[in-house]
Amino acid sequence: MVSSFSWTIENDNLAYKVLDKSAFLHWGTGIPIAIRSFFIDHELTPGEKRRVTLLYQGVEYPAHVDLETPATARTRLFWNSDFSKVMKTSFPYHHEQYSKNQEPASKLIITFQRLDGYKKYQVSFASEVTEAVLVKAIEAEEIEDKGPRFEGGVQQYFGKRYERNPVNRLEAIRYHGLVCNVCGFNFEEVYGERGSGYIEVHHVEPISTYDGEQPVDPKTDLITVCSNCHRMIHRNPNDVLTIQQAQAIIRPKP
Repeated sequence: MVSSFSWTIENDNLAYKVLDKSAFLHWGTGIPIAIRSFFIDHELTPGEKRRVTLLYQGVEYPAHVDLETPATARTRLFWNSDFSKVMKTSFPYHHEQYSKNQEPASKLIITFQRLDGYKKYQVSFASEVTEAVLVKAIEAEEIEDKGPRFEGGVQQYFGKRYERNPVNRLEAIRYHGLVCNVCGFNFEEVYGERGSGYIEVHHVEPISTYDGEQPVDPKTDLITVCSNCHRMIHRNPNDVLTIQQAQAIIRPKP
């Protein structure tokens, strides 16, 4: 793992950056020297541009990496106006705060997953949510759950423990992003500031065979989903849906 300023390279195929004002208002971000190797495989000459493609929710957006003039010698990643519009509409609260020269309550994280060498990267967005904010959201869910208990109480108990553990939840959001992995719903896009940084976390494997708590890897055992999809997945305790099954039953919009 390599970290430099607001960037982190987790492995050869995954890197992420905490976004700031320039990403929303100036269509790009700087790349520190220690992070260059994730995006370029050779030294760039001043003024040279290397074209790359960003893939977000199935749509490709052109971008490029360039080295500025010798006076600054900064390496930067720029994307086009279409991707900038996606960021603005998907995260209106963050865009509004930065436009007013104010800081949002929590910052966004953009994740780059290598798809094709140094040519194409799949991107997703997560949130730098504090543990205090996560705990507050978890407490709200627990209050809502008070009432009649369903079948499989022990299974439900451990499932909730995994999904609502603040550390697990933080890592799951950082890795899987803020957009529902079933239907694509984005809370901030619809609810603005109130929805900023919010998404629910689902345990992807059935836990009917569990005798007690098990170690959880947020990357492989958890995934982020919206509230509606989460409830549909768990609606029948004896027939909990997989992510793929939930995706398959969603009716297309007319």
